[in-house]
Amino acid sequence: MRRAMMLAIGAALLAACASGPSKSRTATPAVTETGGAVTPAATSAVTPVPTTAEDAGMEQTVRACMTPALPDDTAGAESRLDACLNRGEAGFVVAPVGGPLPVVLIERPGDPGLCRSVDFIAWRTGGEWRLQFATPLLPDPIDDRLLGPATFPGNARVPAAMLARVVSDAGSTLMTVLSSTATCGSGPRMYPLLVALKGDAWQLAWDPRGSELTTLSDSRTDFVDASGIDHVHVRGALWGSADPAGTIFAESHPGPHRYVDQTWTRDGQRYVLSASQVEPSAYNTLVNFVYRLSIGDEAGAAKPLADPSLIDAAKRLGLIQQPLGRRWTINPDPDAWVRGPIHILSGPEWNGGPPQPVVVTFEQREGHWLISGIAPG
Repeated sequence: MRRAMMLAIGAALLAACASGPSKSRTATPAVTETGGAVTPAATSAVTPVPTTAEDAGMEQTVRACMTPALPDDTAGAESRLDACLNRGEAGFVVAPVGGPLPVVLIERPGDPGLCRSVDFIAWRTGGEWRLQFATPLLPDPIDDRLLGPATFPGNARVPAAMLARVVSDAGSTLMTVLSSTATCGSGPRMYPLLVALKGDAWQLAWDPRGSELTTLSDSRTDFVDASGIDHVHVRGALWGSADPAGTIFAESHPGPHRYVDQTWTRDGQRYVLSASQVEPSAYNTLVNFVYRLSIGDEAGAAKPLADPSLIDAAKRLGLIQQPLGRRWTINPDPDAWVRGPIHILSGPEWNGGPPQPVVVTFEQREGHWLISGIAPG
């Protein structure tokens, strides 16, 4: 059904926007498949081409909207493509790319229940516009989205115009796209995806696999500099990270969460972590306090206390997890996670919490949250 619908949309747009293949069509590419991600082979500039009828229909639809020739500039090309592709509410996302080279990104998100999107890069070079099927550049072509952040609901939604930039660097043309993954699951993440123009094709230069970016959830990424791609800022939750303190309390998609701010800096054709700081919050202080107390590090546990004698109160009330990772439950108030008070629930129905409910209060000093009271709840 979906395939028939897409082909129908393509046929309608062909009639509306004229037809005819683009001169930028290239030969069938060689591709390699590694770790579930399809990337262009490292030989020469080869262009991935659609391998399914649905993807081919999408490409035909986009090419139809590129005829007659698009305006020379990015803004004009983006405006024409958006108007043409979205006749009849076809649901395309069209994003202009900032920088000296005219580039436009195009995505047809998957229908409800289907994760995979169909993605394209259109760029002007040698006096003509070219088009490349870009879904194979994604680290995970099934669950990743080139322009996913432009369609995320709520705070994660990012204007399409802020998602990509292109630069010239040491003779290379590079583009960073603030892409996304886990779009069909909990905790979707944004990350920088770096691609390089080699000959007549864009190839994947760097993606976040194996980096700390993959341990964050519900993350948002922004360019730091007014222009260029050298620095990006990432804010995300530590939920699901390898931090051993992350299983002290029961965390889920709604929360509670500890958040980290990171700066990633471009080093040639890759990004490296250059700064990382966990955001101060009452919840972060409590997590580290219970963890330090539970592993026998009383000196470390005492650091976030307004009064060192609170160590004894915590012991009396059973705030030592044996074994670690009991996933105790706290009150579901997001404001309390930041400022307190935090109520720790009790009983086996709450993942075997302390012997009785405990309430922990906090005070803020010089930007940090200190524990000011530990009492029966």
